[in-house]
Amino acid sequence: MLALTGALHAALVLAAAVGFAGASGRFLHRASAVRSSREPISPLSVPDEHTQIHMLISAFQDGERCATTIQRALSKARHPLRISFNVLQAVEEGDLTCVDEFRSKHLPTLCHGEVQCETATLARIHAWTIPLEEGKGPVHQRGLLSERAQLSGEGSMCLSTDSHMSFVKAWDELMLQDWNLANNEFAVLSAYPLATWDAGIAGKRSYINLCGYFLENNIPRGAIGETMSPKNENVLEVPTLTMNWAAGQSFSRCHAERNVPVDKELKWMFTGEEVNRAVRLWTHGYDLYNPSVNAVLHNYTDAKQSFWEHHGESSAMSAEQEASEVRIKALLAGKQVDGGFGRFGLGNQRTLEEYVAWSHTNLGEWGDYLRLHKLSPAITQASSDDFPGSNVEFCRSLQRRPVRDVNALLKSATTM
Repeated sequence: MLALTGALHAALVLAAAVGFAGASGRFLHRASAVRSSREPISPLSVPDEHTQIHMLISAFQDGERCATTIQRALSKARHPLRISFNVLQAVEEGDLTCVDEFRSKHLPTLCHGEVQCETATLARIHAWTIPLEEGKGPVHQRGLLSERAQLSGEGSMCLSTDSHMSFVKAWDELMLQDWNLANNEFAVLSAYPLATWDAGIAGKRSYINLCGYFLENNIPRGAIGETMSPKNENVLEVPTLTMNWAAGQSFSRCHAERNVPVDKELKWMFTGEEVNRAVRLWTHGYDLYNPSVNAVLHNYTDAKQSFWEHHGESSAMSAEQEASEVRIKALLAGKQVDGGFGRFGLGNQRTLEEYVAWSHTNLGEWGDYLRLHKLSPAITQASSDDFPGSNVEFCRSLQRRPVRDVNALLKSATTM
């Protein structure tokens, strides 16, 4: 640990001396021409050690664990200089803030008290706080962060995750390697992270297969992810297509975060966030993949959502929650809502019907469609309180669906 910390300290001091802002532009490497709309668009640039990774973290209080998440991300990264943070934290008077806790508890050790190093590190942490009363559920708060996040750098990558995470050694390098294996500029690698208590099988020794949804209150909820081990250590595992998106771990080019932002109008929602993002990303032309490596770990100990407990039941909350349910169900049915969805609607590269047919997923009102077209649901609806598990073989059989307009898709990657 001392050697790792010393190396990190030296790297951070060097960054302060030479400047970090210009480094991200040195990695560009143009990809080959797109052959057809059926094939994924190869990466427009090949990430290297200078590629910026912007982390997006939303926290409801949780200051101590949020600070530890930042510390672990930096200390475990192969190239910590490329890591920056966007943090939105809901707090009340007397709460520990994520940045203050990191500054006082972790920064002196990381930088060995070197002022120049500390200044350079803090400059890469962009943080905002809001009163607890303004945090109206995990989706809403992530949407507020989406509006504020600073995602600079051509070809930069984004990792959206939670405020109580850990990482394997060289996690940044492993995730970039994995993303490259998808050979797809519009790849979004997403799955429920491995638990920290399973750290012994993390890294390339395991991966999560997340495939399929079941209905909860007629809104799709992700199945339980299956922890898998590589079948053959001599065969390279690669990301595999899925219909799912997971809030705890989403890794992609940052243009995915800009083009398909989290819907801040989904207030007091838990179930619904993930399928909302999945269908919107997919219809915008992005492809969802299960990572083939477990580089990010989740501390599931006391990982409760405290939004509801703090606010308590009220008529205002009930009205906002009801409006959110109407909103998500309308989107998943291909209908409109008063005022429209704006930036939070479906894309036009693929249709919602194509998603249902491709994924064999009942989005709430699509049961008759699946039966009419003799499409067996990827996940059989549970008849008990037990959540169904992932349909591993179904996602292994998925083939990428073509997009409508390759040129328009390419343009969306370069338009700021």
